[in-house]
Amino acid sequence: MKSEKFEDLVSACEKNIVFYPKHITHLHNQIQNVDRIESFFSKVDSKTRLEIFEDIKQLCNFNGLLSVIILDLSVVVKIFYKDKTDWEKGFFIKHAFLILHESCKKLNPKVGKPYLVQKILSRPKDLKLDYELEVISSS
Repeated sequence: MKSEKFEDLVSACEKNIVFYPKHITHLHNQIQNVDRIESFFSKVDSKTRLEIFEDIKQLCNFNGLLSVIILDLSVVVKIFYKDKTDWEKGFFIKHAFLILHESCKKLNPKVGKPYLVQKILSRPKDLKLDYELEVISSS
């Protein structure tokens, strides 16, 4: 018999499977809206600084990446929990590992810094210091 904690985990995964596809669609729509707004401002005044729009789109894309990771892992956990054979469980463990491995590669590239880190480091000195302290303390 499976424990209550596993039942809670599967229940959370089922909620994620319903929520995150809608959330990803919402993020996609937000990016399209930002593109329209950016286009409007560039037509009205060609001197308008548009960097903030790129930042918004990048944050939506980052949020979308995290959402896809959570959705993928939620599906794997839900199926893993319901599988009966050791082979099936091994298959989904390998699949979860691959999702995590590829996600880590995407979130922490070997070349350059992730977008969010670049943005933090380009901010005023007091924000950079807070970020650097967090990174050092978590290492």
